[in-house]
Amino acid sequence: MKTCVALVLLSAILRLSTAGPRPSRDRKCRNPDPKENFEPEKFLNKWYTTHYQLTKYGLEGNTMNCIAFSSIVFSNGRIKEVFSNYQPNHCAYAYDVSYSSLDSFKGRVGKYTAQNVVVDRKGKRLEEAIHEYNITIIDTDYTRYAFVHLCGQDKEGLY
Repeated sequence: MKTCVALVLLSAILRLSTAGPRPSRDRKCRNPDPKENFEPEKFLNKWYTTHYQLTKYGLEGNTMNCIAFSSIVFSNGRIKEVFSNYQPNHCAYAYDVSYSSLDSFKGRVGKYTAQNVVVDRKGKRLEEAIHEYNITIIDTDYTRYAFVHLCGQDKEGLY
Protein backbone atom coordinates (compact mmCIF):
# COMPACT_ATOMS: atom_id res chain seq x y z
CA MET A 1 0.00 0.00 0.00
CA LYS A 2 1.30 3.40 -0.87
CA THR A 3 0.82 6.46 1.30
CA CYS A 4 1.13 10.01 0.14
CA VAL A 5 1.74 12.57 2.85
CA ALA A 6 2.23 16.17 1.82
CA LEU A 7 3.68 17.99 4.79
CA VAL A 8 2.13 21.34 5.61
CA LEU A 9 5.63 22.76 6.04
CA LEU A 10 6.57 21.83 2.49
CA SER A 11 3.29 23.27 1.28
CA ALA A 12 4.11 26.53 3.04
CA ILE A 13 7.57 26.64 1.51
CA LEU A 14 6.22 25.92 -1.96
CA ARG A 15 3.47 28.48 -1.48
CA LEU A 16 5.93 31.15 -0.44
CA SER A 17 8.25 30.29 -3.31
CA THR A 18 5.40 30.81 -5.78
CA ALA A 19 3.94 33.88 -4.09
CA GLY A 20 2.26 36.34 -6.37
CA PRO A 21 -1.13 36.79 -7.97
CA ARG A 22 -3.49 33.91 -7.40
CA PRO A 23 -4.64 32.02 -10.51
CA SER A 24 -8.01 32.86 -11.95
CA ARG A 25 -9.96 31.68 -14.96
CA ASP A 26 -8.09 34.08 -17.24
CA ARG A 27 -4.59 33.23 -15.96
CA LYS A 28 -2.45 30.26 -16.80
CA CYS A 29 -1.57 27.58 -14.27
CA ARG A 30 1.70 27.67 -12.41
CA ASN A 31 4.25 25.38 -13.96
CA PRO A 32 6.35 23.57 -11.30
CA ASP A 33 9.29 21.48 -12.46
CA PRO A 34 8.24 17.84 -12.95
CA LYS A 35 10.23 14.83 -11.80
CA GLU A 36 12.66 13.78 -14.50
CA ASN A 37 13.33 10.15 -15.46
CA PHE A 38 9.77 9.53 -14.30
CA GLU A 39 8.49 5.96 -14.50
CA PRO A 40 4.69 6.12 -14.88
CA GLU A 41 4.32 2.34 -14.69
CA LYS A 42 5.73 2.41 -11.14
CA PHE A 43 3.68 5.44 -10.10
CA LEU A 44 0.28 4.48 -11.51
CA ASN A 45 -1.20 2.22 -8.87
CA LYS A 46 -2.96 3.13 -5.62
CA TRP A 47 -2.17 6.16 -3.46
CA TYR A 48 -3.75 7.78 -0.43
CA THR A 49 -3.71 11.54 -0.02
CA THR A 50 -3.95 12.88 3.51
CA HIS A 51 -3.35 16.62 3.04
CA TYR A 52 -3.65 19.17 0.30
CA GLN A 53 -3.30 22.88 -0.26
CA LEU A 54 -5.66 24.69 -2.59
CA THR A 55 -3.75 27.72 -3.78
CA LYS A 56 -6.77 29.98 -4.06
CA TYR A 57 -7.59 29.43 -0.36
CA GLY A 58 -4.06 29.65 1.03
CA LEU A 59 -2.94 27.83 4.16
CA GLU A 60 -5.88 29.06 6.25
CA GLY A 61 -8.29 26.70 4.48
CA ASN A 62 -9.05 23.13 5.45
CA THR A 63 -6.12 20.95 4.44
CA MET A 64 -7.37 17.63 5.82
CA ASN A 65 -8.76 15.31 3.19
CA CYS A 66 -8.77 11.57 2.63
CA ILE A 67 -8.45 10.60 -1.02
CA ALA A 68 -8.04 7.10 -2.37
CA PHE A 69 -6.46 7.45 -5.80
CA SER A 70 -6.52 4.31 -7.95
CA SER A 71 -5.36 3.99 -11.51
CA ILE A 72 -5.72 1.28 -14.10
CA VAL A 73 -3.45 1.11 -17.15
CA PHE A 74 -5.13 -0.77 -19.99
CA SER A 75 -3.21 -2.81 -22.59
CA ASN A 76 -3.72 -0.04 -25.18
CA GLY A 77 -1.93 2.47 -22.90
CA ARG A 78 -5.10 4.28 -21.84
CA ILE A 79 -5.20 5.25 -18.15
CA LYS A 80 -8.31 5.46 -15.95
CA GLU A 81 -7.86 7.21 -12.59
CA VAL A 82 -10.53 7.08 -9.89
CA PHE A 83 -10.52 9.61 -7.03
CA SER A 84 -12.65 8.80 -3.96
CA ASN A 85 -12.63 11.87 -1.68
CA TYR A 86 -13.77 12.15 1.92
CA GLN A 87 -13.62 15.46 3.81
CA PRO A 88 -13.84 14.64 7.53
CA ASN A 89 -14.64 18.19 8.63
CA HIS A 90 -17.69 18.26 6.35
CA CYS A 91 -18.55 14.52 6.43
CA ALA A 92 -18.81 14.73 2.64
CA TYR A 93 -17.86 12.35 -0.16
CA ALA A 94 -16.98 13.25 -3.75
CA TYR A 95 -15.92 11.09 -6.67
CA ASP A 96 -14.09 11.86 -9.90
CA VAL A 97 -12.85 9.79 -12.83
CA SER A 98 -10.02 10.97 -15.08
CA TYR A 99 -8.71 9.60 -18.34
CA SER A 100 -5.29 10.00 -19.93
CA SER A 101 -2.73 7.77 -21.65
CA LEU A 102 0.84 6.60 -21.23
CA ASP A 103 1.63 8.58 -24.40
CA SER A 104 0.92 11.79 -22.46
CA PHE A 105 4.12 11.25 -20.40
CA LYS A 106 6.40 12.75 -23.02
CA GLY A 107 10.15 12.59 -22.43
CA ARG A 108 9.80 10.53 -19.23
CA VAL A 109 8.89 13.56 -17.14
CA GLY A 110 6.22 13.46 -14.43
CA LYS A 111 3.68 15.66 -16.18
CA TYR A 112 0.49 14.86 -18.05
CA THR A 113 -2.97 16.13 -18.91
CA ALA A 114 -6.16 14.30 -17.92
CA GLN A 115 -9.84 14.67 -18.80
CA ASN A 116 -11.96 14.58 -15.63
CA VAL A 117 -15.67 13.99 -14.95
CA VAL A 118 -17.62 14.09 -11.68
CA VAL A 119 -19.43 10.84 -10.87
CA ASP A 120 -21.48 9.32 -8.06
CA ARG A 121 -20.35 6.41 -5.89
CA LYS A 122 -21.40 3.90 -8.59
CA GLY A 123 -19.62 5.75 -11.40
CA LYS A 124 -22.65 7.44 -12.98
CA ARG A 125 -21.84 10.91 -14.35
CA LEU A 126 -23.35 13.73 -12.30
CA GLU A 127 -22.63 16.52 -14.77
CA GLU A 128 -21.97 16.77 -18.48
CA ALA A 129 -18.94 19.05 -18.11
CA ILE A 130 -15.53 17.58 -18.83
CA HIS A 131 -12.70 19.26 -16.92
CA GLU A 132 -9.13 19.24 -18.15
CA TYR A 133 -6.35 19.15 -15.56
CA ASN A 134 -2.59 19.43 -15.81
CA ILE A 135 -0.99 17.06 -13.33
CA THR A 136 2.68 17.42 -12.36
CA ILE A 137 4.44 14.87 -10.20
CA ILE A 138 7.05 17.04 -8.48
CA ASP A 139 8.73 14.21 -6.60
CA THR A 140 8.08 10.61 -5.57
CA ASP A 141 9.92 7.51 -4.42
CA TYR A 142 7.11 5.39 -5.98
CA THR A 143 6.29 3.59 -2.72
CA ARG A 144 5.96 5.95 0.27
CA TYR A 145 5.39 9.52 -0.88
CA ALA A 146 4.56 11.77 -3.79
CA PHE A 147 4.15 15.54 -4.14
CA VAL A 148 1.67 16.25 -6.89
CA HIS A 149 0.56 19.60 -8.32
CA LEU A 150 -2.84 19.67 -10.01
CA CYS A 151 -4.15 22.61 -12.00
CA GLY A 152 -7.25 23.19 -14.06
CA GLN A 153 -9.55 26.04 -14.89
CA ASP A 154 -11.54 25.60 -11.68
CA LYS A 155 -8.88 24.47 -9.18
CA GLU A 156 -5.20 24.47 -8.46
CA GLY A 157 -3.51 22.76 -5.58
CA LEU A 158 -0.69 20.74 -4.15
CA TYR A 159 -1.57 17.17 -3.10
